Formats: sequence, C-alpha cells, structure tokens
Amino acid sequence: MQQLNLGEQLRKAAHVLKENFSIFFVLSFLGNILFIGNAVFVPVLRRTIYDGILFLLANIVFIWSVMAIIYATSKIFKGEKVTLPEAFQQRPGTLVRFFFSCILYLFLTFIGILLFVIPGVYLGTVFSLSYLPVILENKGIIEGFTISRNLIKGYFWPMLLLGTVLVFCFVFFCILVEFAGVFKIALTGLIGIFYVAYVTILEFFVYNRLKEIKAQETT
Repeated sequence: MQQLNLGEQLRKAAHVLKENFSIFFVLSFLGNILFIGNAVFVPVLRRTIYDGILFLLANIVFIWSVMAIIYATSKIFKGEKVTLPEAFQQRPGTLVRFFFSCILYLFLTFIGILLFVIPGVYLGTVFSLSYLPVILENKGIIEGFTISRNLIKGYFWPMLLLGTVLVFCFVFFCILVEFAGVFKIALTGLIGIFYVAYVTILEFFVYNRLKEIKAQETT
C-alpha cells in the first residue's frame, strides 16, 4: 500500500497558499465577511428574523467561497492562472448540490455521534472528502459520498489523524480568541479566513493524492 504522505500534503497546501496569498485571502475573506458582520450586529438583531436571514446568507456565501477556493486550487495545481471572477463562476446546480451535501454530511456525523460517538467519528472521517467530487467532477451528492468512502478505504487511520489534528487546531484557535479581549471579533475573522483557506486547499491535495494512489492500484 502506498503512503498518503500527509506531511507532504501539508507542505504543498502551505506553499500554494503562500505563493497565491492575495487571491486566497480575498476568496476566504468574502466567504467569512457575513459571519463577521453577524458577530458584530447580532446584539442588535438578536431574536429578530433578520438574524436568521443573515446567518443563512452567511452560510450560502461561505460555501460559495469554498467552491471558489477549490476551483482556484485546481487551476493552480494544473499550472494555470485564475482570476477572482473566474473562481466564483460556478454553476448554480453545483452550489445547490454542495449545500445539501454539507447538510447530509453534518446530519450523518451528528446521528453517528449520538450513537455513542464512535460511529460519528467513523462517518465524519470516511465521508470527509464527499464534497470534492461534487465540486470538481460535477458528481451527484450520493455519488460524492461513495467516492469519498472508496478513496479513504485503506487510509482511514491517516485521515482520522489528519482530522483530529485539524479539530485540535480549531479548538486551540477558539480558546485563543476567548483571551483576545477587544480584539476578539477581529482575531476571529483573521483566523477564520486563514484556517478555512488552508484547510480547503489541504483537502484538495489529500483528495488528489488519494485519487492518484487508487488509480495506480487499479493498473
């Protein structure tokens, strides 16, 4: 069995983010701007319908920006240039499938956690790449979950390790934010922007590496 080489994928993601910092910063910033706005204005809008509407719009814009980051990463991976307008020019149908793919993923993981945690960890790991075929290959929602499961088969433990590290990093950032005082909102926004961009790029490289491995195994 070939190695997934998580260290190499981590370095590749960091290199791509560094070399294309401006475009990924803008893409991630646009995806988080409504969440930042929600954090700022929630005290005013709390218990009103506007708060719920803003939260829904924030999630839609967020997944749109994730799609744009994935698209931009795929172009850069091929050695091609990408512009901001091009990155955001995604088919509406893909956006809708991605949205419901995220909902299904969260639902399955939540149900699994209710069933004594371990099933949730398992489902959250084997389906962690399910959104990538939907975006990159225009696959259906269920097909995306199937592809993710097949790719991660035989590489569950490395993927679980990666997921655990990312979760601990997220928790660490959340704790750090709590001690930021008056800079809490600004720090939350900055961490959100960089964390989302890096993790999304990283998952692209992990997905691509697993596809390479599986293709070689079938030849």
